[in-house]
Amino acid sequence: MRVGVVAAAFILFLLVFRPNISLYSLFSFGLLSGGDGFQLETVRYYDLSNVQGTARGWEREERILLCVPLRDAEPHLPMFFSHLRNFTYPHHLIDLAFLVSDSKDKTLDVLVESMEAIQADSDESQHYGEISIIEKDFGQKVNQDVESRHGFAAQASRRKLMAQARNWLLSAALRPYHSWVYWRDVDVETAPFTILEDLMRHNKDVIVPSKRRLSINTQGTTCTDLYIRCMAPAA
Repeated sequence: MRVGVVAAAFILFLLVFRPNISLYSLFSFGLLSGGDGFQLETVRYYDLSNVQGTARGWEREERILLCVPLRDAEPHLPMFFSHLRNFTYPHHLIDLAFLVSDSKDKTLDVLVESMEAIQADSDESQHYGEISIIEKDFGQKVNQDVESRHGFAAQASRRKLMAQARNWLLSAALRPYHSWVYWRDVDVETAPFTILEDLMRHNKDVIVPSKRRLSINTQGTTCTDLYIRCMAPAA
């Protein structure tokens, strides 16, 4: 009884004269018993000591978050999913996050159907990890044709809303166990099937591949415009 009173008095002394000390510290000192350890049902504990982006992530089973913003993307989805099937990085280590916003076509319906088909494939190596499909509008009103999207007058407002949408998608989908984040536009027509491994091998914090748009001008000459997309460690 006396021991309990002394212990209680000592704890009260620490809390009064050492207000910066936490209850967790008291558990650590052994002054209070936590049974099987100090755990709260409403708290998730993550050990991130081994979560990092390396040059050979597939050997360490590093997880990738693949982010894809979508707007009126129905015509491009069949091509996009054909690319997904051909990725050489282990599919079960890739989590997919789609943001469908300001769409007037059947982007969402086609996306769900395509995703269900690939996850139900008899070849289990085709199955992807966690999949997030999110709907949220940002008020984007610029038309989707090339002239409207890339015209100078629309760039400020368009790219502001694009940045908001991308930031929102990343914050909603990123998990502590993701080692890499890879952004992919749905209308990319050609890219190496080994693109994820290729980018990883550079072992850089941020790696930016070239993306080119080919078009024909009024004189019939092929023009090339350069765009960029990136891959970066998540932690």
